[in-house]
Amino acid sequence: DRLRTQRLAQKLTQRELAGMAGLSLGAVRKLEHDGQSSLETLVRVVQALGLLGPSPEDRRQAADPEAERPL
Repeated sequence: DRLRTQRLAQKLTQRELAGMAGLSLGAVRKLEHDGQSSLETLVRVVQALGLLGPSPEDRRQAADPEAERPL
């Protein structure tokens, strides 16, 4: 339900979200309807909606811009 709410808040149709995520319309419908999907499908939808936050390394870099980045 949260993914559907987020999609609607961004004024996206299921078809538009599916295209952005590189998924079939059926995959997005199934995920929204019963929450069933592969992990890959879930990650693609979350990425397409812009819901993934920065990585731990990005957070460390933002907190200390002078810190050396690992090679």
